[in-house]
Amino acid sequence: MLTFYTTRRHAYTLKIFLRDWAGPRLRARVRVTPYESLRRPPKSPGDTAVFTDLERLTDSQLDAATIIAAAAAPRIVNDPRRTLRRFALLEAMSRSGRNRFRAFRAGEPIDEMLRFPVFLKREDEHDGPLFDLLHDADQLAWALTQADRQGEPIDRLLVIEFCETAGSDGFYRKYSSFRFGQKIIPAHVVFDSHWNAKTGFVPGDDLFAEQTRFLETNPHADETMAIFEEAAIDYGRIDYSFLDGTIQVWEINTNPVLIMPRKQYPQAYVPLREALALEIEEALLQLAG
Repeated sequence: MLTFYTTRRHAYTLKIFLRDWAGPRLRARVRVTPYESLRRPPKSPGDTAVFTDLERLTDSQLDAATIIAAAAAPRIVNDPRRTLRRFALLEAMSRSGRNRFRAFRAGEPIDEMLRFPVFLKREDEHDGPLFDLLHDADQLAWALTQADRQGEPIDRLLVIEFCETAGSDGFYRKYSSFRFGQKIIPAHVVFDSHWNAKTGFVPGDDLFAEQTRFLETNPHADETMAIFEEAAIDYGRIDYSFLDGTIQVWEINTNPVLIMPRKQYPQAYVPLREALALEIEEALLQLAG
């Protein structure tokens, strides 16, 4: 069995895949358990425990996950005692020189050499920035004041330097790839005229062909695997772009949507998603052992 531990609010990520895309063999071998329902470590040592949503956990939930991990060893995926969560990952990527931008906690002193523009993002969620780009210290101060008034915990906000990655055609490309144990599977490319590149648009023939090549050739597998290894994350999705040929890592989501509901895809995308679903299902069955 594969036991996925998730926050209750985000258990849908796996349930969508199991409902819309997975076959009965996988559905019989996957169990989704919310952290909030746990009272004691599981009694099934033969299960493989997959810890997700690590960046979203409260301190008490992280403590509980650590206890479960100790009981489940050695069949652990995403050991909560080792994985780098979002801020630590961005720090590591900047410190190594890979990322050309830096991140700071909003509630802590910020380097006076902060490079504007910047944006504010929740450390424990995977939604977009709270505001558009902030171009100077006054705009940043205003945004922090507004966030505080809106009830945002300031110590859970990150101030992130903007990194310009638009291509020569004016489009931003956000690449995403999954890791399932020892396998990297390319997920998609988001094309967008806006820097956030959250959902993008349905591309025309040229960009559709570009996306298809990415899915078929998996060109960044070795480099993304190295980043997953550095982050000690065995299951998740990395989101990244390129600047001067170098990967710029935005985040690794440890509880990603594997594939959206089938009905949300244009017909032209369905064959690509069906092929991806087969790859994901096989990778999950391998994780289950």
